[in-house]
Amino acid sequence: FVNSYKKVEIIDRINLQLGWLQQGYYLVVDTCTEHIAELERYSWDEKKDKPEDRNDHTINSSQYAWLPYRGMIGFKEDRKDGADQENE
Repeated sequence: FVNSYKKVEIIDRINLQLGWLQQGYYLVVDTCTEHIAELERYSWDEKKDKPEDRNDHTINSSQYAWLPYRGMIGFKEDRKDGADQENE
C-alpha cells in the first residue's frame, strides 16, 4: 500500500495531468462517463486563480491515485531552480 498525500499543490497536480493528457500518457476509457463529464465541467475561479471547488471528485481521486507514481509516468519536470530532473 502506498499512501497518497496532499503535499503536491493543486496547480502542480493539474499541470502534471494536463501534460500527460497532451502527451497521451493519461487515458480515459469511454465507460468512465462520470469522469469524462467532470473533465468537461471542470472550471476555473478567475478571481482566486485556482480551480473551483466543484465538479472535481473523480478528478481529485484519480490525481491522488497516481500521485505516488508520478515519477514513473511521462516526462521530465523542470525544477524551480531551472535544472531538469525526473519527477520525484
